[in-house]
Amino acid sequence: MRFALDDAGFTALVTAKLAMHLEQAKSRMIVVAHHPPFYGLSFPREGPPVELDSYLWDAFAGNVGVEQLLTRHAERISHVFCGHTHNGRGGTCWGRSWGTTSVATTRSKRLLVLDWPSGDVEEHQFGEV
Repeated sequence: MRFALDDAGFTALVTAKLAMHLEQAKSRMIVVAHHPPFYGLSFPREGPPVELDSYLWDAFAGNVGVEQLLTRHAERISHVFCGHTHNGRGGTCWGRSWGTTSVATTRSKRLLVLDWPSGDVEEHQFGEV
């Protein structure tokens, strides 16, 4: 099956839908995404990409439009959770916790448990690290 939209068109469509949901939300919210919505949640690396794999990860790491959209609504976003990288990471932005990636590989799983409304996140590791 072929979609009528190219990658840029599809991204614009889903980003607009996310923007609509963020505008409609009346209180604090949690954002869950498959791909890291922030560049900083991708694979850690010292310096710019130098090999093909690094360039490919950069191509699929974060989304400037989504990152800007979430930043505009930052005061109402409690947490951002994502996956895709199979690499557990977290970070801070807006002066507080802003993103955590879940991890699932063939040898390990990472469970994140959010206590609401406190906002505390517990991490549980199963299997090899």
